[in-house]
Amino acid sequence: MREAVLLAPANAVAVARYARKLAEQDPAQHPRARGEADFLSRRALTLSPKNDEVQKLRAEVEKKIGSEKKP
Repeated sequence: MREAVLLAPANAVAVARYARKLAEQDPAQHPRARGEADFLSRRALTLSPKNDEVQKLRAEVEKKIGSEKKP
């Protein structure tokens, strides 16, 4: 997935899918993954704000990041 984003950084769906994948990683093993997921999902939404899949994936990332911030 990372390669797809590197090859097509303007592909909002690919960026959002990669962001979701990063959000699912264990923060203990990948401490920067949540920050990257947040940044990339916001970037995807900027690239394609009206794309339903991008909006859905951004919401999933927000939910995952938000649930991990709570004790």
